[in-house]
Amino acid sequence: MSDFILAIFLLFFGFKFNQLGFELARASGLKKYIAKINFNPRKAMLIGFILTTILQSSSLLAVMAINLVNAGFLSALIAFYILLGANLGTTMTVQFISLTTDKFIIILLILAIVALILSKKHKNFLISGIILLSLFLILAAFRSFGNFFYRADINLFLQSVLKRLDGELIPALFTGFLTTSIFQSSSLISSLVVSLGKANLIELITGIAIIVGSNLGTSITAILASINGNKVAKNLALADFMFNLYGLIIFYFSKDLFYKFVLIFSSDHLHRQLAMSHFYFNIFNIILFLPVLIIYSKYRRVNKVE
Repeated sequence: MSDFILAIFLLFFGFKFNQLGFELARASGLKKYIAKINFNPRKAMLIGFILTTILQSSSLLAVMAINLVNAGFLSALIAFYILLGANLGTTMTVQFISLTTDKFIIILLILAIVALILSKKHKNFLISGIILLSLFLILAAFRSFGNFFYRADINLFLQSVLKRLDGELIPALFTGFLTTSIFQSSSLISSLVVSLGKANLIELITGIAIIVGSNLGTSITAILASINGNKVAKNLALADFMFNLYGLIIFYFSKDLFYKFVLIFSSDHLHRQLAMSHFYFNIFNIILFLPVLIIYSKYRRVNKVE
């Protein structure tokens, strides 16, 4: 339980420091430099995909995007495209789940300390130090959630619960949503589902439903990060939630078709089918949602921060 409590505190202070860092950046006049970057939907999605693949956390990128919008660096729509790319990037985490971010977390801490020390002579390092420290705290929180999640007693309990969900679609969707909302990482939940698949302890359709519900659960991180933000930041968090809810509803009414698609275009191994279903779902969700964004984009200028 100590890991879980520690994770809550780390996450809270991580959010606070991240928001503070971008507020200081805005006050320092950094906004005019970011405004010169030629952001567009394609570039924003690519940035979201690459950063999430590297950081292995769409939740972390969601926090950064919310705070960038709150500080006035990005428009909500461009930030939303970044979150779309992050949704796709998080599928890579499941594909490469054996990789660890421990070394990266330590590097972030070292860089944060160095930047804060240098800030005594150069004030510009203070902003970098605070933002790096916030990223360290948030990633450390996710790691602490993971330590709690992978405890033998917790792991066995969750496996026994998930096993009972076979054939129960709505409870499986809700379980994916709830557990991800608590542990703040869809990668952890998806990894458990894939491990259950390796041991043939879960049905394919049930595993897919948990993964889809988990996708919606990641939106809670953005909502939490936007609580103290402005109206635009709150709207972005709500849009992210609605996007994932939209995908969940489409999945529910087309589950049989999606199930057959996964069987046809995946290997015969259950764990690979589960991993690929995560990727396919996010691809289809983005493709189906893009027309809505394109229509909306025609009425707003979103290529530059105003």
